Amino acid sequence: MKYFLLLLFVIAIAHARIISPNDTSISFFGGRVDKSHLPQYISFDWSSVNVIFQFQATSRDEINLPLISLADNGNQYNYYVVEESSGKNIAGGKFATQTDGGNIFRQYTIGNFTPSSTSSSYRLIVEKRTEALFGVVKFGGFVLNQNIYLSTSKRQRKPSVGPKILFIGDSITCAYGNEGKYPCRFDSTTENVHMSYASQAARLLESPEYQITCWSGKGMVRNYGDPKQLSVDPFPVYFPRSVANQPNSTYDFTQFVPDIISVALGSNDFSTAPQPSFEQYSSGYNKFLDTLFSIYKPLRSNIQVAALDFPGYQDFIKNVVLQRGDPNVHYISMVGLNDHQGCDYHPSVASDTKMAQVLSDALRQIYKNL
Repeated sequence: MKYFLLLLFVIAIAHARIISPNDTSISFFGGRVDKSHLPQYISFDWSSVNVIFQFQATSRDEINLPLISLADNGNQYNYYVVEESSGKNIAGGKFATQTDGGNIFRQYTIGNFTPSSTSSSYRLIVEKRTEALFGVVKFGGFVLNQNIYLSTSKRQRKPSVGPKILFIGDSITCAYGNEGKYPCRFDSTTENVHMSYASQAARLLESPEYQITCWSGKGMVRNYGDPKQLSVDPFPVYFPRSVANQPNSTYDFTQFVPDIISVALGSNDFSTAPQPSFEQYSSGYNKFLDTLFSIYKPLRSNIQVAALDFPGYQDFIKNVVLQRGDPNVHYISMVGLNDHQGCDYHPSVASDTKMAQVLSDALRQIYKNL
C-alpha cells in the first residue's frame, strides 16, 4: 500500500508545474513589493498587497486552485477567482500561513473552484488582509496541478474612471479588529483590509489602482503609549520603505503615482498622555506634507492631499490645514463615524462602510475639481 501511495505522490509531482514569482502570468496590485531578490522570491509586508495570477482550466469539474509558495509567519489572506469575460467573482475564501518564524517556504492550499468553461480565462487574486506588524512575506510563486495551465489571453481591464489613491494611516486604515465584535481580543483573524474604509472607498470611486500604507499604533509624531510627547519612530519613518519592517529597503515612488493622497494620522498621537502640543504635532504634520509634495509633485503636478480627522482632538488637524493655507490640502472630518464595535474600540465593518461613503463622496469632489 505504501508503495502505491508513493507512486501516486511521484505522479502528482511529475504533473505539477512550478511558476516562478517573476513569470509574466503574475502581477501585483494594491501595495508595495520588493523584487530585489528575484528570481528566488518577492517580499512584501504592507497591507492589501494583491498577487494576481491568470490561468485557464482543462475541466469544468471542481478543481484545486494552484498551491502558493510562501515563507511567512502567520499572515491572513483573502482569495478571489474572477472570470475575465464577465468580470464576476465566481469563488473566494480565506486562508492563513503557519506561525513558524517565516524563514521556511511552504506550499499552501488556497481552495477549490468550478470553472464555467474550459475556454475562459480566470484571474486568481490572493490579497494580504493583515498589516506590516505581522511581519515580512516572501512569495516564491505558484505550483500548478494538471487541471490548470497558463492563459494566453490578455487581461481585460476596465477604463479608468476614478482617481488613483494612496492611503496613509494607522490601525483604523489597516482595519484593525473590524471583523471582531466588541469586547474581543485583537489578533490577525479579526483584521480584513478588504473591508477597511480605505479599500471600500477605492471601490466606490472605481479607482483603477490604490495603495495602502498603514501600521497600527503609529502616529504622526507620537506612537500609542509612548511615555514621551515625541516618538523616535512615528509613521513617517516607515513611509519611504518598500518593506516596512526592513530599514534598508527603499521604495521607488515612480512605481505608483497617485492623484490623491489620503492621510489619517493622529488617533495614536492623542490617545494617551502625554499628548504632543499643537506646535509639535503641526510641525510634524507639515514636515510630512512637505515630504509628500517633494516626492510626488514632480511626478503629478496637481496632486491633492486629503487630511482625515478621526480623533477630533482640539481641532488640531483642522487647524493644521487652515494655518497651512494650501489649496491642495483638504480637511475631511471623520469624527463620530467610529461605532467602536470592533476589537479594542475600533470600527466594525459596518462603521468602515459608513466611513467609506463619506470619504468617497469627498474625494470624488476633489478629483472632479482637478
